[in-house]
Amino acid sequence: MKTEYYDCVCSSADHTIRFCYLEDDKDNEIWLEVQLAHNKTWYQRVWKSLKYIFGFECRYGHWDVWLLNPADIDRLISMLEAHRTRLKMTDQSIASRDKK
Repeated sequence: MKTEYYDCVCSSADHTIRFCYLEDDKDNEIWLEVQLAHNKTWYQRVWKSLKYIFGFECRYGHWDVWLLNPADIDRLISMLEAHRTRLKMTDQSIASRDKK
């Protein structure tokens, strides 16, 4: 599995995302792992757990902010272009296999 990490502009360890993919995967899947916002004080965690127990759900889910560092733009584009190339190669091999 190949993994690429991208840090937020703020350099907080809590604002790191990672893209994971298998270069030789026949499905050519790429996924993104994000750490959701979390509360650090005990009473915030208790309050959130009580809301969860009683079924309260925010219609927007749990969100935090991550800003792409401008220095990582080319690296992200390269990763996505390589993924696109793998997808095209897989599509071509499937098409040629189906023609046989």
